[in-house]
Amino acid sequence: MTHFNYFLFDYDGTLCHTHDTINRAMEATFLEYNLTVPDEQVRLKAIGSGITIHDALISMHPQGSSLLPEEIAAMVKFYRSIYSTVDTRYTILFPGAMELLEALKTAQKTVVVLSNKGIETVKNSLTCFGLDKYTDLIIADGSLPELSMKMKPDPASYVTVIKKKFNIRNDDEVLMIGDTYSDLLFAKNCGIKSCWAAYGYGDKELCMSLKPEYVITELKELVGALG
Repeated sequence: MTHFNYFLFDYDGTLCHTHDTINRAMEATFLEYNLTVPDEQVRLKAIGSGITIHDALISMHPQGSSLLPEEIAAMVKFYRSIYSTVDTRYTILFPGAMELLEALKTAQKTVVVLSNKGIETVKNSLTCFGLDKYTDLIIADGSLPELSMKMKPDPASYVTVIKKKFNIRNDDEVLMIGDTYSDLLFAKNCGIKSCWAAYGYGDKELCMSLKPEYVITELKELVGALG
């Protein structure tokens, strides 16, 4: 893997174990709006899909797509406020995350964190864990409002921002590491190589159907691959 110079990392289920944090924020949100909390399997499916919290809440809400934009926006705002209060208590780094990003920066590689979460949540979490100093760019929901940019799996963030910012001329030098179908489909849509983080939240059958070039069961495998 030493030929890769640009490493794009998903956040949830790839760098950080956020399952418990997401679950608690989801439960609190549905209770706040006097709704039945979705079954855990339903919540797991939403988490594992890699979609935005906006789309996840719509998919689990009894009224679904009939919700008014301001109603779902209010739910998203409440969810994120709860998430931020419990984040540092329940979110943990996956083993090897710190070592991997440190090794990449030592090797003068470019590191981008690419998430469908809210930008402030991702920034705060990376700072809390001390990963921000190894990160060259963070792209998340709301990070570039002036572009009205679609999130993963749409390739807009790569084509419009990442390629231009880092003057990437060869897509073969770019690797996307993520745990969900959305991450791997993003890589496919961008024309870049992908690495499935099998220890995360994605569905194995769905993820493997996209034929990722690499599969890892822990982040330490990437550290070793860097030599």
